[in-house]
Amino acid sequence: YIQDSIKKFFTDRKEIVKESHKFATDIKAEADKLITYINTSLIGLVTAIFAGSLGLSKGERWFLLLAFCLHGIAFVLIFLFNSYFIKKKIRDILNIYEEYTISFVVLAKEELDDIKKIYIDSSEKNVENYLKIYKRVTISLIILMFIFIVVGAYLPDKYFTL
Repeated sequence: YIQDSIKKFFTDRKEIVKESHKFATDIKAEADKLITYINTSLIGLVTAIFAGSLGLSKGERWFLLLAFCLHGIAFVLIFLFNSYFIKKKIRDILNIYEEYTISFVVLAKEELDDIKKIYIDSSEKNVENYLKIYKRVTISLIILMFIFIVVGAYLPDKYFTL
Protein backbone atom coordinates (compact mmCIF):
# COMPACT_ATOMS: atom_id res chain seq x y z
CA TYR A 1 0.00 0.00 0.00
CA ILE A 2 2.78 2.46 0.90
CA GLN A 3 4.62 1.69 -2.31
CA ASP A 4 1.42 2.33 -4.32
CA SER A 5 0.86 5.60 -2.44
CA ILE A 6 4.41 6.76 -3.12
CA LYS A 7 4.09 5.79 -6.78
CA LYS A 8 0.75 7.66 -7.04
CA PHE A 9 2.31 10.70 -5.35
CA PHE A 10 5.15 10.90 -7.88
CA THR A 11 2.84 10.16 -10.79
CA ASP A 12 0.43 12.90 -9.66
CA ARG A 13 3.27 15.34 -9.10
CA LYS A 14 4.69 14.63 -12.55
CA GLU A 15 1.23 15.07 -14.07
CA ILE A 16 0.54 18.36 -12.31
CA VAL A 17 3.95 19.75 -13.29
CA LYS A 18 3.30 18.74 -16.89
CA GLU A 19 -0.14 20.36 -16.88
CA SER A 20 1.17 23.46 -15.09
CA HIS A 21 3.75 23.84 -17.81
CA LYS A 22 0.97 23.54 -20.41
CA PHE A 23 -1.14 26.17 -18.67
CA ALA A 24 1.90 28.47 -18.38
CA THR A 25 2.53 28.00 -22.10
CA ASP A 26 -1.09 29.00 -22.79
CA ILE A 27 -0.60 32.15 -20.72
CA LYS A 28 2.67 32.88 -22.54
CA ALA A 29 0.79 32.61 -25.85
CA GLU A 30 -1.53 35.35 -24.61
CA ALA A 31 1.51 37.50 -23.78
CA ASP A 32 2.79 36.93 -27.32
CA LYS A 33 -0.55 38.15 -28.65
CA LEU A 34 -0.09 41.36 -26.70
CA ILE A 35 3.25 41.97 -28.40
CA THR A 36 1.51 41.52 -31.74
CA TYR A 37 -1.19 44.00 -30.69
CA ILE A 38 1.46 46.55 -29.69
CA ASN A 39 3.20 46.17 -33.05
CA THR A 40 -0.13 46.50 -34.84
CA SER A 41 -0.84 49.73 -32.95
CA LEU A 42 2.51 51.14 -34.02
CA ILE A 43 1.80 50.17 -37.62
CA GLY A 44 -1.54 51.95 -37.23
CA LEU A 45 0.32 55.17 -36.52
CA VAL A 46 2.22 54.79 -39.77
CA THR A 47 -1.01 54.17 -41.70
CA ALA A 48 -2.56 57.27 -40.14
CA ILE A 49 0.41 59.34 -41.24
CA PHE A 50 0.23 57.92 -44.77
CA ALA A 51 -3.52 58.51 -44.94
CA GLY A 52 -3.01 62.07 -43.74
CA SER A 53 -0.18 62.59 -46.22
CA LEU A 54 -2.44 61.46 -49.03
CA GLY A 55 -4.99 64.07 -48.00
CA LEU A 56 -2.31 66.74 -47.70
CA SER A 57 -0.99 65.95 -51.15
CA LYS A 58 -4.41 66.91 -52.47
CA GLY A 59 -4.42 70.03 -50.30
CA GLU A 60 -7.22 68.88 -48.01
CA ARG A 61 -6.49 69.42 -44.34
CA TRP A 62 -9.72 67.79 -43.13
CA PHE A 63 -8.54 64.46 -44.55
CA LEU A 64 -5.48 64.58 -42.30
CA LEU A 65 -7.52 65.50 -39.23
CA LEU A 66 -10.14 62.86 -39.97
CA ALA A 67 -7.47 60.18 -40.41
CA PHE A 68 -5.89 61.03 -37.06
CA CYS A 69 -9.26 61.18 -35.27
CA LEU A 70 -10.40 57.82 -36.66
CA HIS A 71 -7.09 56.16 -35.88
CA GLY A 72 -7.15 57.57 -32.35
CA ILE A 73 -10.64 56.18 -31.78
CA ALA A 74 -9.60 52.87 -33.27
CA PHE A 75 -6.55 52.65 -30.95
CA VAL A 76 -8.75 53.17 -27.89
CA LEU A 77 -11.42 50.68 -28.96
CA ILE A 78 -8.92 48.03 -29.99
CA PHE A 79 -7.00 48.44 -26.73
CA LEU A 80 -10.17 48.09 -24.64
CA PHE A 81 -11.33 45.08 -26.63
CA ASN A 82 -7.96 43.28 -26.62
CA SER A 83 -7.12 43.94 -22.97
CA TYR A 84 -10.58 42.79 -21.84
CA PHE A 85 -10.37 39.52 -23.71
CA ILE A 86 -6.75 38.86 -22.72
CA LYS A 87 -7.65 39.37 -19.05
CA LYS A 88 -10.70 37.13 -19.45
CA LYS A 89 -8.63 34.43 -21.12
CA ILE A 90 -6.04 34.54 -18.30
CA ARG A 91 -8.81 34.30 -15.67
CA ASP A 92 -10.28 31.32 -17.53
CA ILE A 93 -6.90 29.59 -17.72
CA LEU A 94 -6.28 30.17 -14.00
CA ASN A 95 -9.76 28.93 -13.09
CA ILE A 96 -9.28 25.78 -15.15
CA TYR A 97 -5.90 25.27 -13.50
CA GLU A 98 -7.44 25.63 -10.03
CA GLU A 99 -10.20 23.16 -10.90
CA TYR A 100 -7.65 20.79 -12.36
CA THR A 101 -5.41 20.85 -9.28
CA ILE A 102 -8.31 20.12 -6.93
CA SER A 103 -8.34 16.56 -8.28
CA PHE A 104 -4.78 15.99 -7.00
CA VAL A 105 -5.59 15.35 -3.36
CA VAL A 106 -2.36 13.38 -2.87
CA LEU A 107 -0.29 16.53 -3.23
CA ALA A 108 -0.14 18.95 -0.33
CA LYS A 109 -1.52 22.47 -0.78
CA GLU A 110 1.98 23.90 -0.28
CA GLU A 111 3.35 21.69 -3.04
CA LEU A 112 0.59 22.79 -5.40
CA ASP A 113 1.27 26.42 -4.48
CA ASP A 114 4.98 25.97 -5.19
CA ILE A 115 4.28 24.43 -8.58
CA LYS A 116 1.87 27.27 -9.38
CA LYS A 117 4.43 29.84 -8.28
CA ILE A 118 7.14 28.34 -10.49
CA TYR A 119 5.11 27.84 -13.66
CA ILE A 120 1.91 29.86 -13.63
CA ASP A 121 2.63 33.03 -11.64
CA SER A 122 5.65 34.09 -13.70
CA SER A 123 3.67 33.77 -16.92
CA GLU A 124 0.81 35.73 -15.41
CA LYS A 125 3.20 38.52 -14.37
CA ASN A 126 4.56 38.67 -17.93
CA VAL A 127 1.05 39.19 -19.26
CA GLU A 128 0.42 41.93 -16.69
CA ASN A 129 3.68 43.66 -17.68
CA TYR A 130 2.82 43.46 -21.38
CA LEU A 131 -0.65 44.84 -20.65
CA LYS A 132 0.98 47.82 -18.93
CA ILE A 133 3.27 48.36 -21.92
CA TYR A 134 0.31 48.03 -24.29
CA LYS A 135 -1.60 50.61 -22.23
CA ARG A 136 1.35 53.02 -22.27
CA VAL A 137 1.81 52.62 -26.03
CA THR A 138 -1.90 53.22 -26.62
CA ILE A 139 -1.97 56.30 -24.39
CA SER A 140 1.18 57.63 -26.09
CA LEU A 141 -0.32 57.11 -29.53
CA ILE A 142 -3.54 58.85 -28.50
CA ILE A 143 -1.57 61.82 -27.15
CA LEU A 144 0.49 61.92 -30.35
CA MET A 145 -2.66 61.79 -32.48
CA PHE A 146 -4.19 64.61 -30.40
CA ILE A 147 -1.06 66.72 -30.89
CA PHE A 148 -1.19 66.06 -34.64
CA ILE A 149 -4.86 67.06 -34.72
CA VAL A 150 -4.27 70.28 -32.79
CA VAL A 151 -1.21 71.20 -34.85
CA GLY A 152 -3.00 70.30 -38.07
CA ALA A 153 -6.04 72.36 -37.13
CA TYR A 154 -4.11 75.51 -36.20
CA LEU A 155 -1.29 75.60 -38.73
CA PRO A 156 -1.72 78.18 -41.49
CA ASP A 157 -2.96 76.94 -44.85
CA LYS A 158 0.38 77.63 -46.50
CA TYR A 159 1.78 74.48 -44.81
CA PHE A 160 -0.89 72.35 -46.47
CA THR A 161 -0.53 73.49 -50.04
CA LEU A 162 2.17 72.77 -52.54
